[in-house]
Amino acid sequence: MLEEQKMEMQQMEAEEVAAVIAYRNIPYFMLDNEVTSTKRGEIQNEFHEIIKFYRIYKKGSAFLPEGTNGHYIPSKLRYKKAALILNKEARFMFANPPTFSINREDVDTKYKNENAILQGFLDKVLQRTNFSGKLIKAVKDCFIGKRIAIVLNVSEDNGITVTFLNSLEFIYETSGQGNDDNELTKFVTFYQMNDTDSFEEQKWFKKKYTKERDGIYLQEQIYSGTGKFIENVTAKTRIKFDYIPAVVVLNNGLTGDYRGVSELADLMDSESYYSKLANADIDAERKSMNPIKYTIDASEGSTKNLSTSPGSYWDIQSDDEKSIERSAKVGTLEAQMNYSNPLKTTLNRLENDMYSSVDVPNMTNEQLAGIITSGKTIRALYWGLTVRCDEKMVASWQYALTFVAKAVIDSGKLYPECIGRYLNDTSSIPDIPFTILVENHYPLPDDVNEAKTMDIAEVESKVMSRKSYLKKWRKLNDNEADAELRQIKYENELLDDSYLATMYSSNSEDNEDQGLSISYEDPEKNAAPQGNDKRNI
Repeated sequence: MLEEQKMEMQQMEAEEVAAVIAYRNIPYFMLDNEVTSTKRGEIQNEFHEIIKFYRIYKKGSAFLPEGTNGHYIPSKLRYKKAALILNKEARFMFANPPTFSINREDVDTKYKNENAILQGFLDKVLQRTNFSGKLIKAVKDCFIGKRIAIVLNVSEDNGITVTFLNSLEFIYETSGQGNDDNELTKFVTFYQMNDTDSFEEQKWFKKKYTKERDGIYLQEQIYSGTGKFIENVTAKTRIKFDYIPAVVVLNNGLTGDYRGVSELADLMDSESYYSKLANADIDAERKSMNPIKYTIDASEGSTKNLSTSPGSYWDIQSDDEKSIERSAKVGTLEAQMNYSNPLKTTLNRLENDMYSSVDVPNMTNEQLAGIITSGKTIRALYWGLTVRCDEKMVASWQYALTFVAKAVIDSGKLYPECIGRYLNDTSSIPDIPFTILVENHYPLPDDVNEAKTMDIAEVESKVMSRKSYLKKWRKLNDNEADAELRQIKYENELLDDSYLATMYSSNSEDNEDQGLSISYEDPEKNAAPQGNDKRNI
């Protein structure tokens, strides 16, 4: 059996072992009561595929070295280019977390106090549950495992929490009727409560939401690793929501694709070839560092056990058994490395193909030197990635994030006992009509400065209020923005009064005979007027 065949068999055995371990870490027995046998087989095969994607993300794509012929041990360094690219895409998309604005256009309406309460409640809940930190991790899971789920939980002990689940931790069903195909009719999530390899000792927590004719029902149970029922944590209970408080985010996909697609699947083959060629180059360099040595017409005794340490001395003798007198010769065979330039071109082409497949610019410090002259140039280089992230927001993430914000506000209305954890000065959530605006922000250098300049121009042209500007860029609520505007007004009037006082005091001597009198009324005084305040200067 050739050495390459042996290595291929070892790799297949390693994948089988990984598959067995993965099987032990997923409670497939829970699928038996939730899906049909045909559907169970599809889900199980997909889970194995997703597990392979996660293994490639963490360890890199596998490859088979060639040309060893069993003469040397080849290098097996896996270049995790796919993980590097996906991490860059995820950081660009959500490193600057999206902002949630409630009724942002309603600046000076009768609901401005209610709007401030809703905004403060939403911000507090998302902050307490570390929503922004979980979001950037979840988008990586979405790129790798085709989809993720976001679940809202409400309890007396923990209040309102938002949980992100990867695709190996839940199954779901949708109505699939017309415009309601995003509405969940069943959602089952599960996780292992203890870390043990024994199926008998394992404890699996199962949480199940179902939509029935009379409402939404929740049931929580605990099972052993063998599928044996242990206890009911929460009996089947109708909850106050009129929808399942969970949303599934699909990665890319086409119309009718309800499972999503993995971006790692488009990168792993190129990464495998990249690692294969790069490791072949490493092996060639190793052989060049230790070149092949040969002798001609040397006696066998004099060439046995020759030392290769630095400063070694070889006493090479000619082979006296030859009929013709010959002199011994010693030489080395070194690789010329003539393939270096073609190899570099091929590796660059493979790497650029991986980057371009997900629209991530392949920028290094050497490539950026002499190119970047302004922030606008960087924005131009990242234009393709910006459009790609906008596409993902429109396709899935915009709806999902808006859904989460609405569910948080609804939970405050339905479960008012949780409000005290987040708001101290109110006991109920205002029941007013509201709209939620989710805006994504990309980490581009001049993005903030240009946006601020444009908003200032809109304020000066009176198509945007100063209050909206303060709420957007200073992150102030309605009350704080009103206080800031009053302070600005007071300072402007104070400066105007000081200017008038200085101007007239400089001309006091000239105006002394004229008895100049200046009359003004302070608009900020709330007390009842006691006549005009007249001052002679």
